[in-house]
Order: sequence, then structure tokens, then C-alpha cells
Amino acid sequence: MGLIGMDASQGEAQAERLRAAGDGLGERHDLLDAVVRASGTIWRGPDAERFRAGWSAGASRLMIAQRTALEAAGRRLAEEEQQPGEDAPQSEKDAWNEEYKAYREQPLEDDAFEQGDEFAEEITLEELQQYQSDAGVPVTT
Repeated sequence: MGLIGMDASQGEAQAERLRAAGDGLGERHDLLDAVVRASGTIWRGPDAERFRAGWSAGASRLMIAQRTALEAAGRRLAEEEQQPGEDAPQSEKDAWNEEYKAYREQPLEDDAFEQGDEFAEEITLEELQQYQSDAGVPVTT
């Protein structure tokens, strides 16, 4: 299941960009999360509580899931170089394929949009793709 013809140095560079994008998104999430939590000292009431609850259940979870996906994609790409080559023993190829199959069959975390969270609907796919593009992350369609 490797990337046929992948240039090792380009693969390593892309894996690092994916991991860096995940790290950057994590840093931004942590900053936003701190600001939202601190807002409780100056903004009170039902609107404020609804906003903070929406942040926790919506955008915050989406950012965490995206960070996790970026970091996992970076790790996965880096691991592609470690997969057995065509001249490897069949038992090694079978073991790698089983591990890859188990990885692909992992359940995905539900996101806020799928749960109908009111704040999640404010971020469109186009906006998310633009954020990815701005971060230097390849955008898939």
C-alpha cells in the first residue's frame, strides 16, 4: 500500500510539513481555548454559556480532530518508507498489510457537524480547505 515512485526526501519533507501543521493548529487551539475559558471572568449569562459550550462541543473538537488527523497523516507518510519492499519475504509483507488494515479500520471520532451542533455549521468545507491551504497543508477534495 505504499506510494509508488515516492521520492524519499520529498516524502520526509511532506511528513514534516503535516506534523508541523498539526503542531501549529494545536498551538492555536490551546490559545483560543484559554481565551474562551478566560472569557468567563468578564462575560456571563446564557449567551456566554451557550458560546462556551458550543466552543467545547464544536470548533474546539473540530480543531483537535484536525490536529490529530494532520499528525497521523505525517506519521503515516513517514512510515511509508518503512514498509517492506517488493523483495521482502511474503511473511513481512503480510504482517505489514495486516497492521495497515487494522489502522484503516479504526473508528473515526464523531464530529460536531455530524451531531448537528449549531456552531459547527458556521465553518463550511470551503473555509476549512482555505484554512488548510493557508497553513500549507495539501487540500484534498
